[in-house]
Amino acid sequence: MPVSVSHPLTQEFLRAGIAWGLRGAPVATRLADAIVVALESEDAGDEPIRAALEPFAAPGVGVRIPERILAEVHHWVLSGEASELARWFPTVGGFSSAIEMPELWPAFRDVVAARAETLQDALSRPWQGAELGLAPLVAAGLQAVASGTTYSLRLLEPGAGAGLNLCADRYAGRPWCTLPPACCGWKAVIAERSGCDRWPISPHTADGLRRLQSCLLPDDVEGLDRLAEAVELARQVPAVVVQADAADWLEEELNRDGTGLVTVVLHSLLDEALNPARLALIDEIVHEAASHATQRTPLALLRIEPVAEEGGAERVHATVTTWPGGARALLATSDEAGRRIVWDGELAG
Repeated sequence: MPVSVSHPLTQEFLRAGIAWGLRGAPVATRLADAIVVALESEDAGDEPIRAALEPFAAPGVGVRIPERILAEVHHWVLSGEASELARWFPTVGGFSSAIEMPELWPAFRDVVAARAETLQDALSRPWQGAELGLAPLVAAGLQAVASGTTYSLRLLEPGAGAGLNLCADRYAGRPWCTLPPACCGWKAVIAERSGCDRWPISPHTADGLRRLQSCLLPDDVEGLDRLAEAVELARQVPAVVVQADAADWLEEELNRDGTGLVTVVLHSLLDEALNPARLALIDEIVHEAASHATQRTPLALLRIEPVAEEGGAERVHATVTTWPGGARALLATSDEAGRRIVWDGELAG
């Protein structure tokens, strides 16, 4: 690792490398560490990496750049466009010993150099991972809302991507979607599930599924099975994701008559996907709807977003706010991948 840190994206790749190392992902960690060195060096061979990332170095231009660059290259490997990397990527049957691992970086660098324009185009789009790690938080939130009402739920998710977390209640009980003891006796009945996204992904097409697979780390073979199971379960549930602006769509949905249903707005990882003005508008739209909520038209906001905790480290906080009344409860915290979940005392039972 370099002693000095000068490139604006270096800290992002340092963060990613540490996180991926903790998840036991040697290929992803090796690449993150190598990109850190490339960003801080003047090696001419690393210039394609620096050039590809340069447009995203300004503050606020891009989020999750490490995840997005790795996902795009992973997509090329899964589709066969970058078969030269396959022998290192476990998701396509690859495996490398520690002795072979140093050969990964030159091969990766050559692939990026050959497809630099394609990579830059991909990095200009927002992150759209399936985020199934957050499914336990979503499922627990839905059951927490359901525990306080006899009504069925109407679930709305702006920025839904592939819409898989609209079906999170169906994943409960799977080994990868374990809920706290207090949730075991609750059952959320969801009458409507809908979402929107500027770039929606259909998980039921070959291309859409590959796009979601590419957002897994190349070391995450178990993630492929988890994703396949989630997609199959989601296929059994009507959940529509339309192409639309998040704020415009949500305002229209909240203006629809929801009498006799609890309308639940799922606000999950939107803070990193939208600019501050659009986030503020969504907040205004939710609170305007909340001001009109009644016992016959209740509203709930299930918010799953990163929050800076003491010391500056971020943890994802899952909270539920319900109206009328505006009561707010913290359900749990987790890391950004939905791992190391700490349930609130009452939920933990």
